[in-house]
Formats: sequence, structure tokens, C-alpha cells
Amino acid sequence: MKELLQSLYFALGRENSSDPICKAITDEEILHLVTSIAEANKIDLEDFDATKASYLQMLVLRDVYWKLALAYAPLYEISVDGLKVSKQTRFEHYFSMIQQLNKQIGELVAGNPSLGFASVKVETAVIQKDYVNANLRNLVRKTKTSITVDKQDDKYTYLEIKFKDAHITRFQVYYNPTLPVVDEYEGNTLSKGSILVRDSLDVTDNKIKIPVLKGYVAVVMIAPNGTKNYKQIQVGETNGTI
Repeated sequence: MKELLQSLYFALGRENSSDPICKAITDEEILHLVTSIAEANKIDLEDFDATKASYLQMLVLRDVYWKLALAYAPLYEISVDGLKVSKQTRFEHYFSMIQQLNKQIGELVAGNPSLGFASVKVETAVIQKDYVNANLRNLVRKTKTSITVDKQDDKYTYLEIKFKDAHITRFQVYYNPTLPVVDEYEGNTLSKGSILVRDSLDVTDNKIKIPVLKGYVAVVMIAPNGTKNYKQIQVGETNGTI
């Protein structure tokens, strides 16, 4: 436990940071995050191995970076890791660090599936609501996503999904053989018969195949506070339209 805390202190670099919000994070806050995230993931802090220590450290760092990303940026410029970060670019800077952590977490969980059972719940549970504001809601709505039909054979449709300015930490892919996946006339809810084919924390470009030749496909993008946006297309005779 002591070694884990020391590693977190070093990774955050509070003493050398010129970000006043980072410098103000206390040891007590970090300890609270470690214990709450460990409890949510059923990690015994009295008995855990190096893999679980790495997993726990990444989850804690991700939560701290969300706090730094969503905190009110000072009016003056600050320097983070040698880079000048203005109030306009603060979110983008820390969000890029969050995305890198998400990738590392995904790789670690892929090699150790038992680590990831609570990750989706933790993603929303440990982020303090005080830091989630309209800025994040607006950014997820501006996320640009494209869904392209790469090819079709006698059984499957092969899709390529690309993200741009993706201020999200999770996405889901659904298909529906008969109805648009997202019903815009019912509060953007999922239509009856929509089938989930991918639920991922790895927000990178993806290729996926679905067992339908005609129907509808939607990508639902999710921010850590639960805000959602979506993109959907029709596949089959009118590939790419909706």
C-alpha cells in the first residue's frame, strides 16, 4: 500500500507542477480515491499483486486527470509537463492523458479479464459530480464520428468506425434489422429489437462485422457523466444513408 501511494505521488508530480489545482490535491484525497476505487473493484489492499497495483494506479490517475480536466482553468497560462496550457486547451491536454490511460487499461484487462468486471461502473462512479459540468456535455455532443460500410458478403456487413475530437471514454455499437436503432421520436431511446454488438472503453478507430445485410447501425458515444451522443446509418441497398 505504501509503495502504491509513493508511486502515485511520483506519477502526479505535484511538487514540480505549476498547475495550482494539481498542487492542491492532498495525500488524503489520493488515499480516499485508492480505497474507494479498490473497494469498487473488489481489490484487497492488504493482499494484491503487481498487476492489480498497476491497474489500481491507472484507475486513480484517470480519476485525478478528470478532476484536472474539468476544473475551472485559471485565467493565466500554466505549464504542464513543459507545455503551456491555457484555459481553452486545459481539457484537451488532460483528456489526451485520459485516453492514453484508457488504452493502457484496456490492454491490461485484455490480458487479465478478471480485472475488468467493474470497470464500466467505476468509470462513472468515481468521478466526482462536482467536476462534471456543461463543458463536458457540450464537448461530447460535438464528437465527430463516421460509420462506413467497407464491404458485404453473403452473411455479414463489415463496418469501419472512426472518431474525431472524441471527448468520450466509452462507446457502444448496436444494429437493428428492421428499425432505426435510435428512435428520435421517443426521446432518442433504443428501438425494440436493437442488438448490442460492441461495448468498449477503447475509444479508437474500430472495424466490426455485424450479421445483417439490411438494417440500421448506430454508434452510441458516452461521456463519463453519462451524457450520450449517437451516429447511425442504414445498411443494405442504401448503404450509408439514414
